[in-house]
Amino acid sequence: MNVMQSKFAQQTDLHSWMELVSLVEDNFPGLIIDEYKQYLIQRIKDKSAVTIKNDDIVIGALTFSKENKEIEFLAVHPDYRKQGIAANMVKFMIAQFEKGTEIFVVTYRNDDLKGKSARRFYKKMGFSEGEYLTLFDYSCQKLLYTTK
Repeated sequence: MNVMQSKFAQQTDLHSWMELVSLVEDNFPGLIIDEYKQYLIQRIKDKSAVTIKNDDIVIGALTFSKENKEIEFLAVHPDYRKQGIAANMVKFMIAQFEKGTEIFVVTYRNDDLKGKSARRFYKKMGFSEGEYLTLFDYSCQKLLYTTK
């Protein structure tokens, strides 16, 4: 496998990206595929969508909000996990913000088994625990990171 690099997504990545989303959608409470696709089209236009591809297949996907300073979506194809893909995309996204910017992500709470690996990943990346929230009728927690 070639060294894979994070890049801003292109409209041509849309179909492959949505195939990845269909594989992982159970991990995202409140995700409505048709609405997500329209949102993704806009994020691609805004250069707020990041991919890592193996050939033409999207194996890593991240969207973020420049305005809200938030990671909105992060997924890695199940066959490609634990290869540094998520970390590569998060570092690429962090580089889009000025030093000292506080970025956040909302993920599962500490006591939720669904979020165990996500929380471990974000903490390894330097995120710290923030406030508890309820989104889409699901208990969550905000994790925070300040760019260096």
